[in-house]
Amino acid sequence: MTETGVPSGLSKHRLEALTDGIYAVAMTLLVLELKLPEAHAPISESGFADLLLHLIPKFVAWLISFFILAIFWLSHQRAFHYVRTVDAKLLWINVVSLAFASLLPFSSALVGEYGRLFAPQVVYAGNMAALALCAIWQLHHLQKHPELCHPSPFPPHIAKAALFRCWSLAAVAALAVVIAIFEPRLATLAFISMVPIGRVARRIEARAAEPAAPIPSDGTPE
Repeated sequence: MTETGVPSGLSKHRLEALTDGIYAVAMTLLVLELKLPEAHAPISESGFADLLLHLIPKFVAWLISFFILAIFWLSHQRAFHYVRTVDAKLLWINVVSLAFASLLPFSSALVGEYGRLFAPQVVYAGNMAALALCAIWQLHHLQKHPELCHPSPFPPHIAKAALFRCWSLAAVAALAVVIAIFEPRLATLAFISMVPIGRVARRIEARAAEPAAPIPSDGTPE
């Protein structure tokens, strides 16, 4: 324990730098799939329009994947605002999470190119679910080890909203697999539901952060 009351351990700053770097690379790699096929002959206006239409599945996969990664990066930043030191387990939880974040450009490319097939949709949904479960794992670890946080414990209103968001993403991933059984090309669109889910999570956080109503001396709420 240091003189400031913060537990000694591994510095969080190098882990934050690694996280920022991997997320930046992964989010950049996503856009590399947005390229038109090479033309071996002059292209008419209608032919060019057809090529752009061919890019729509890739564009949808890029847009969803980019913003899902952005959500996880922002959540990591918010969580680590309250983390003052890391232990070995928290370090490895983050390394596993970063592995799945770096995999997302590959799984996004699969659904962008082969979205009409079932297997690519399963890979993509599994990648999303893995990111969500790693975030849940990290939050539970921070709640079980308040000594890693300052102030301690980890703010419950932030944890409650983040857990709702992560479990919702895991549920949406499962829904996407079910949709893919019947119509694989629509499965990716299930992840658009994370937009309203994010709004609900913000409301949950705001309500959980509200102070409890004072209790009068007679024991009955005001």
